[in-house]
Parts: sequence; structure tokens; C-alpha cells
Amino acid sequence: MAIPTPNITASGINEMWIRQDWLDNLGLEVPRTWDELVTVAEAFVTQDPDGNGEADTIGILGPSNSDHMNGIGGNQFGLDPLFSRFQSYPQYWLQDEDGTVKYGSIQPETRTALEKIQKLYTDKLIDEEMLVRNDSKEPLLAGKVGIFFGPWWCGYTVGDATMAGEADWRAYFTPLAEDGDYYTHMAEPTSRYVVASKSCKNPEAAFKIISYLVANEQRWVAEGIATTEMNAPDLYPLWNVYDNADEIEVSTETLEKYLAGEITMDDVDFSRRKLLKNDMEAVTELKKEPYDDFSLDKWNLDSDLVHTNLPRLVSLLVGGYPLVNDKYIPVYNAYNGQTETMETKWANLIKMEEETFAKIVMGKADISEFDTFVENWKKQGGDQILKEINDELSK
Repeated sequence: MAIPTPNITASGINEMWIRQDWLDNLGLEVPRTWDELVTVAEAFVTQDPDGNGEADTIGILGPSNSDHMNGIGGNQFGLDPLFSRFQSYPQYWLQDEDGTVKYGSIQPETRTALEKIQKLYTDKLIDEEMLVRNDSKEPLLAGKVGIFFGPWWCGYTVGDATMAGEADWRAYFTPLAEDGDYYTHMAEPTSRYVVASKSCKNPEAAFKIISYLVANEQRWVAEGIATTEMNAPDLYPLWNVYDNADEIEVSTETLEKYLAGEITMDDVDFSRRKLLKNDMEAVTELKKEPYDDFSLDKWNLDSDLVHTNLPRLVSLLVGGYPLVNDKYIPVYNAYNGQTETMETKWANLIKMEEETFAKIVMGKADISEFDTFVENWKKQGGDQILKEINDELSK
């Protein structure tokens, strides 16, 4: 028996995070299309957006040597939205209209995306130390980055810079595809299970503890216990994230309506929302009018609640804004299991893919290397894996 930790819907959607203060300094509008993104990234690199008189800024931040260019679901610092612009979904199993599954990494759309991203890199608009530097947060928190990609919760990542009043980050669905829509891959249903072995003497104990944690977590958060005396990471695997699939969208929309005066706290049912009451109590102290303006000077950075609550509120009101107010077209992974051939060959196939993509993007290999990769991927187990997946799904 096992209990999965469900991923919330918002977790797999990567957004563009951008320095609004840099846009203001250079008199630029928020980029939405590919060409607009290129123009803004170039300006961030060449026009001294931080005003220090030095050519030391990064247009688009990339993943570090421990991150990934592409990922399943949320992928902070990855380049997933650049691929999705061309409806390319590396590492995803995509289902055609006839039900046949194909692998996203070997599709023509991925070849196109790699070629376009390679040009961004060779034009020095993407971090030159991508996949080389040890930690992408270092230049980000040092104020040297104009754009990066990641999920709604990146408000926590930039929290220190926001709390210090040093950077004004906003989030958007950019770049839009040629048809004007924003395509995004979604998170897998779960990435973690709590499993009770059949040899466990009291298997029911684990599940009773989980039930107890879920039942009391809201009260512990309100009383401050969950952030001081007990921390979720200390109690894994039993204290996992168990939440509503739409938790972020509901929380963001509720806060927006509350700030706009459309609802009061009496209108909200907190029984199924473990953090929302705390969020609503904090936002009235931390957010200044006008409530729909998220400029740094519209936050009360002198409040005692800044360190405990501001990163989450920025994540919800800034990172969650596109999820509630804009439209996106979701793309789901058609297969999340493991076939017999994957057990022995998948690690090598993924390694070959990541190395090939890195060489192409960084200009160390011509785009024709993609064709060789596709050929080798199929021969070295990929075709057999596709057959096994399609056979399994057709049963």
C-alpha cells in the first residue's frame, strides 16, 4: 500500500520572471513574443540596466551544472518556456490524436527550438556560464540577472532581494507561441510515495501519522509551530505536501478579491485551506495601496512580517498572477511509468540527450548533431521503449 504526494497544478508551469525596475530604467515594455524577448534581453546585456557603468549584466539566466535545461514539471532556471514557444517538450511522452505516443525530445519542433536557443546563446543573450557555474542563484541575488524562468514559487528564490528593496521581479507567460497562445508542460501526477512494506510490523502507524499531520497542519501553521518547532523537511517522508490541486490559483484569486474589497475574511471557508487565513491576515499589513501595483515601494518592507510572509505573498500575488489572469494551454505527459528496456537503457539515453542538447545550445556542435542524436537514440533502445509504452497503453 502506498500514499502518493500529489503535485499541485501550478507546480509544473514555468513562467518568465523579469526585473521590472530594469525595464523602467531602459524605458522598455514587458516582452511577450520571442522577438520582443530577444530585444529586451539584448538591452539588458548592452545598455547597463543597473546603472553601474560596467558591462556585467546577464540577459537570460541559465541552469547551473546541477540544474537541467529541460525538466518534467517545475524547472527553476531551466529553459523550458523557450522550447515550449516552438511547441517542443523534451523529456515528455506526447500522445497523437490517434493515441500513438512519441518522444518529445526527438521531434522536429525540438530541432527548431535548439537552433533558435543556440542563437540566443551565441549572441550572448543567455548566461555564458550556463551549465558551468555552480549556483545560478549567486548572480541572481547579486543583482546581475534580468530574466530567468521558473514556477510561481520563485518569489521565495528572489525573496532576499525583494525584502532588501533591491530588485522588482514580475512574472509573465512569455514567450507566446506564433499563434499568440502560451503553451506549457504540466507536472507529473506525483513524484513521491509513502510506502508501507509488507514486512512492516505496524503498517497502519505511518498512515495514522499522516492523517494526524494533515488534520492538524493548518492549526500548527497558525500557531507558528510548523515553522519553528517542526519543519516539514525534518519529518519526511511522513509529512509530505498534501494539498488541493488548485491551491495556488484559489489563494491568489482570493487575495486579489480581498485586496480589491470584493470579499471579507468572513466570506472564505478556511477549513480546506491551510495557509490562506495566515496569508490574508499578513497581506493587509504588508501590501500598500494601490493593491494591484506590485512595485517595491508598494510593499511595507519595514514590517515585522517581511521575513516570514513576504516571499510567499510575492510568490502568490506576482508568481500566481498569470495563472489566474492569463490563459495557458497545458501539455501533459502521456506516460509516467518505467518499461523493461528503460530499466537498463534509460540512464544512458538521458545522458546522451542532455549532453547533445548542451553542446548544440552552447555552439559546440552544429544543429545537424541533433539528427545524429535522434538516430542513435532510436537504435540504442529508444524505439524499443516507444514500442513498450504504446503496447502498455493500448491494453
